[in-house]
Amino acid sequence: MSRTAVLNSPSRASDAAPAPVESRGLLARLGAAPAWVVSAAVHLVILVLFASIVHTTFREPEPEIVSSIEEPELDQYKFETATVLDEVGNDSDLNIASPSQAAATEIGREPQEPFDRRLDQEFVLTTQPVEERIVQPNQLDLTAEFDVTGTTEHTGGVEGAIDRLTNELAANLRENETTVLWLFDASLSLRNRRDAIADRFETIYAQLDELGVLDKKRLLTVAATYADKTNLLTEEATEDVAEVANKIRAIPDPDTSLENVVTAVSEVTNRFMAHRTKQRRNMMVIVVTDERGDDFQELESVIGKLKRYGIKVYCVGNAAPLGQTKELINWTYDDGFVEALPVDRGPETVFPELLALPFWGRGPARTLSSGFGPYGLTRLTAETGGLYLLAEETAKPFDPAVMRNYAPDYRPIAVVEAQLKKNLAKQALVRAAMLSQENDKRAALPRPRLVFPGENDTVLRQAITEAQKPMAVVDYQLQELAMILEQGLRDRDKLDSTRWRAEFDLAVGRVSALRARAYGYNTVLAEMKVSPKAFEDKKNNQWSLRPSNEIAGGPAVKKIGDTAREYLSRVVDEHPGTPWADLAAVELSTPMGWKWVEENDLVARFGPRAADPEVARLLLAEEEERRKEMPAEQIKPRERPKL
Repeated sequence: MSRTAVLNSPSRASDAAPAPVESRGLLARLGAAPAWVVSAAVHLVILVLFASIVHTTFREPEPEIVSSIEEPELDQYKFETATVLDEVGNDSDLNIASPSQAAATEIGREPQEPFDRRLDQEFVLTTQPVEERIVQPNQLDLTAEFDVTGTTEHTGGVEGAIDRLTNELAANLRENETTVLWLFDASLSLRNRRDAIADRFETIYAQLDELGVLDKKRLLTVAATYADKTNLLTEEATEDVAEVANKIRAIPDPDTSLENVVTAVSEVTNRFMAHRTKQRRNMMVIVVTDERGDDFQELESVIGKLKRYGIKVYCVGNAAPLGQTKELINWTYDDGFVEALPVDRGPETVFPELLALPFWGRGPARTLSSGFGPYGLTRLTAETGGLYLLAEETAKPFDPAVMRNYAPDYRPIAVVEAQLKKNLAKQALVRAAMLSQENDKRAALPRPRLVFPGENDTVLRQAITEAQKPMAVVDYQLQELAMILEQGLRDRDKLDSTRWRAEFDLAVGRVSALRARAYGYNTVLAEMKVSPKAFEDKKNNQWSLRPSNEIAGGPAVKKIGDTAREYLSRVVDEHPGTPWADLAAVELSTPMGWKWVEENDLVARFGPRAADPEVARLLLAEEEERRKEMPAEQIKPRERPKL
């Protein structure tokens, strides 16, 4: 048989003897077991090991408290206000705390008292705390800064203004090297103020040196004057304070009354702009003036340039008269003669907001101050982050703390115009104010004639006829103003500031009061002309009209009088301590009706003693004698100064 056949034969394979079996250990068996069996065995072993671990802890005994708590003596702790107010100048409103300072002072006035009360309170334990939702403040509120720049400040005089400027200079010098540009109005009316500042120049720089902010060339000074043109007193920025002061005292008198202040600011900042752009120095402009200036057509472009380069403008100036362009100042000539001359100092607003109307009775004793600088210069300082410092208020002043709530709108002219278009009351007030001022320039509303001769009826009627003629113009102008203001009544309650409401109500009240007086005046004149009264006392020889609470003219005229009292009383009640309340009170102090009073012309002129005919004759003779002895006054021709 072949080998192949034998290997492939089944019978031969089954007949062969069985092979021996090898014996295997525990690990070999585990290796051959399924994976889950192995994992379970390993975890079981680990658990047995953990169970065998024993941790012993020792508990310490509680400590025994042997000390006692003593109550603190509260009297030895004193809480005092930490807010310190700087005092600057004479009667400066800087002595008034800012809103944040006032709040801090008020809250911390006497903290030990509520602290005592809190310690004495009985503590009540609650089982569950009260949860309140904490409202997160606005991010702008957290990052906002309190700033006084861009406002009008009452400094109490030139000295106070200089002290305030010294503080501003010190703040700039602590931050960076600074160049200050002084611009002086060259007009004659400012001579005394320029000299006062020149006298304090060295003191200013000495104070800065004491504050440790006046290193070498850290503060450079430039001085210039302006009238119709700008004139540099220092060609280059200098540290020589004495030289600058001497040049300020030697400023010559101008031959023009023009004051191009905006042009001067632009030209001088352009001339020394390298100090800001290349040398990276701070730059301040300080304008010293007592008028408003004449070239504000370039105001917006100059403001844009100064803001772009971060140049602040400060102004030491006068308060603008309320709602008026001009203010009278007393000018003393070399020979001692005093004359009241007009200067341009206002108004405080971009558009007129106060009607030019006379008072038929007792008027204000003096011009009223607006409490703010003229619009152009104040806006220039506000937009650039500077300050308008009131060095003088020649008109009647009002409390700055009250007037802060009546600040004019210093936004751009285009913005103010847009706001006017949105409110009929504002439009009506501005239109009426502009019309009244135009009428006042042409011919002011005449005051009524109040004294009429009464020797006989013919003379009386002739005098009445002449008195009635100008009243036709008065009636027409007042009717025109009333129609304009009436168009704004529907939007009166939509006025968005206390200033606008005070101004509008005053305008309606004053126009209504004058209309009631004018109608009543015409009525009583007409009645007297038709049927002249007879004198009860035969010694009397003239008739006078006196204010009366009885308004003639019928129900329509009385209704106009009631409207006047309503609006004027509202101004007095809602805006106390303001110039508008002052004007309304003056208007209300004179009754709106009229009554006839008979009198003797000599008694009216000389007093009760002239009722005796012999005394009256002697008084007339003495008056005539004095007239003859009085030398004719020689009126010297005087050339008015360029103010």
